[in-house]
Amino acid sequence: MRKSGRSSHDRLADNLDLNLLRVARAIHLAGSVSLAAELLGLSQPATSLALKRLRQSVGDQVFVRSAQRMVATPRGAEIVQAAETISEIVDSAILRDDVFDPAVAGRTFTIALSDVGEMVFLPKITSRVVTLAPNCSLVSQNINTKDLDEALFSGAVDLALGYFPDLEKPGYFVQSLFRHHFVGVARKDHPLVKSGTISLERFLNALHVAVNPPSRSQELLETHLLRQGLRRRVSLTVSHFLSVPAMLEHSDLIAVVPWAIADYFEAMDRVAPFALPIEMDEYLLKQHWHERYNHDPGNRWLRSIIANEFGSNL
Repeated sequence: MRKSGRSSHDRLADNLDLNLLRVARAIHLAGSVSLAAELLGLSQPATSLALKRLRQSVGDQVFVRSAQRMVATPRGAEIVQAAETISEIVDSAILRDDVFDPAVAGRTFTIALSDVGEMVFLPKITSRVVTLAPNCSLVSQNINTKDLDEALFSGAVDLALGYFPDLEKPGYFVQSLFRHHFVGVARKDHPLVKSGTISLERFLNALHVAVNPPSRSQELLETHLLRQGLRRRVSLTVSHFLSVPAMLEHSDLIAVVPWAIADYFEAMDRVAPFALPIEMDEYLLKQHWHERYNHDPGNRWLRSIIANEFGSNL
């Protein structure tokens, strides 16, 4: 006769209904089957049947009657202790009410931002986080599109803020924040700025500084020009928007940058903005997060802070 390869322990595990542990715990607390039934919201016959099944499963009486109450056998006491432990695990790991208390939480949030994003988003986000969550810290990272997907999936990055069309795909949540647009910038005494209005011909023939950062906003500009059959004269390409003012201040070069960058440069009294002689649609800046962290309480809190600060201009 062929013997089964399964042990008695395996067979016991198959037959043991974990709900029976709740019954054992209730009988231990109440001291009787009838009172345990009330605690569990069951009928007394159903509770008695559950105790019978538990006895059959473990091969022990589990509880015996004493003068005043039902008392656990040594094996029963072990089962009750195990039931208490399992109940604590379920309550703390599965049924807990996940909350993030910013006043006491200590956590580092990592946000993927371009240098544009740092100027647009980071000052206000930092102000709110420092005020509401003094024990938390922020890290801003400029991550190329190729690596950003994995960083968001692994949790190394909590959110990506800005223009990231590659992240608008299954597995991600996206929230639009506000509309943005492009403007031109040049040194304040540049002939194009002084003229007040700039023709398309003069704009295209001027020498341009192009920016090629990991973010995708400049791609919008180039794509638009290509679709219109237009081509500008790019004399210099740099990797960061922050390099642009130094390139413009002492030359006749011009640049096309997101409005927030132009506003920042103008406030520093380094360059002057001008309206573009081409019509371009506005584009949306958004926050992106991976579906794995959609219900993470800290991630939810940070998203709400950002939405409250930037989500009213659509």
